[in-house]
Amino acid sequence: MADKFNRKDLLLLFLFSPGPTAGEAEPINGRTRLMKLLYLLQTESSTIKLLELKKAYDFKPYNYGPFTKDVYDDLEFLENVGLIEIVNKGYASPVEQNEGEKVIDDTSLGDDEDASILINEESYKLTSRGLDFTKKKLAPTVPEQVIKEIHNLKTKFANMPLTSVLRYVYINHPDSAQNSKLKHLMSTR
Repeated sequence: MADKFNRKDLLLLFLFSPGPTAGEAEPINGRTRLMKLLYLLQTESSTIKLLELKKAYDFKPYNYGPFTKDVYDDLEFLENVGLIEIVNKGYASPVEQNEGEKVIDDTSLGDDEDASILINEESYKLTSRGLDFTKKKLAPTVPEQVIKEIHNLKTKFANMPLTSVLRYVYINHPDSAQNSKLKHLMSTR
């Protein structure tokens, strides 16, 4: 029996949700932010269970908390089929830079270990095709509680400073921060 929803559907629903300004399909700025918000969605809501999503993201502790390359793979797929747009916003913050380097390190086939690659910060948003698909075909099939949980999480965290998002994740999910380069964020002061 096939699962009703998959991880890509979760990403589309997340990007479809209004955020802090209550605008339709507010984009998410920054790959690290998106990664942490998807982690929180999986760990602090009943979304995965309600969607009967059996293959959720498998986050592992990394330099800046929970990480999985699968998010990037799914984003690339959704961009390739024209459902999302990834907009370059200039050079990334050091945190974003490090996570981007992790993806490159894990997939690199070259021998040039000294190459310095500058990663750009990206904004993730639905295309008009993605908005139409999510609004008409995907969202109507999703339990209202899932829509509400996604909206609440996105509203709370989407415009919060990245260090505040990381601090929240580290304090509330310390196992996910065990390899972090920013352990000082685990302080509750």
